[in-house]
Amino acid sequence: MNTVERLGGQVAFELVGERNGELADVVCWPAGTRPIDDLVPFANDLAERSGRRVVLVQPRGCEGSTLPVGGHTLADLAGDVAAVLRYLDAGPAVLLGHAFGNRVMRMTSTLWPDLVAGVVLLAAGPMFPSTPLFHESLALAGDAELSMDDRVAAFGRAYFEEGTDPTLWWRPPSKAAWKIKDADAGPIAVWWGGGSAPMLIIQGELDQSAPPANGEALHAANPVRIELHTLAGAAHTLPIDRPTQCAEIVSDWLGRQR
Repeated sequence: MNTVERLGGQVAFELVGERNGELADVVCWPAGTRPIDDLVPFANDLAERSGRRVVLVQPRGCEGSTLPVGGHTLADLAGDVAAVLRYLDAGPAVLLGHAFGNRVMRMTSTLWPDLVAGVVLLAAGPMFPSTPLFHESLALAGDAELSMDDRVAAFGRAYFEEGTDPTLWWRPPSKAAWKIKDADAGPIAVWWGGGSAPMLIIQGELDQSAPPANGEALHAANPVRIELHTLAGAAHTLPIDRPTQCAEIVSDWLGRQR
């Protein structure tokens, strides 16, 4: 794990693959309360396919990143990404975020367009809210009166596509990490469009947490700048359920951006 000093704390990050001076790095932020471990298989595949270095930024509250959680803003988290980019002299780079991570990357692209060559969103939100099924499933997952098997199954319905083991995410993050999504995002209109760089959106047809209407609205607003892929049968946890398919789509898009 590498670190960069920022505001009296540290932002941790890992590097996958070798830097290619002719190709922009891909800088990734995982889902809200999750560590970068979730993205390692996807990042390995993407680095191999694209010939680019992939940088995995560890969110606050997860191992190695020591900046405070709570009372922070979405712009603060975007500043963590910018600090890593400047430390590595990696800009302009392609920013990739999964779930809540795509909000962080859209804010980064909005605030520091000079550091951004492109934006990739996996499971975009949050203009259109999570479905009733999502909330019902999470409520069942947290019901201590149910058997653990039933709770885990409900958790899987909230996030994963059928056939994926939901225990991949069934581990409680630190109390600090739970607060990461409490960031004050400010007006959504400020960062919703993710700046002006080329954008790729990959979303799941059956995503209950970030319904596909989100990606469809982004694409409809700027179909020239934004490319949209909706994966049949896929859910919210795209880079975990389908790391190879996501890496293929991202690598192909990166090749065309050159």
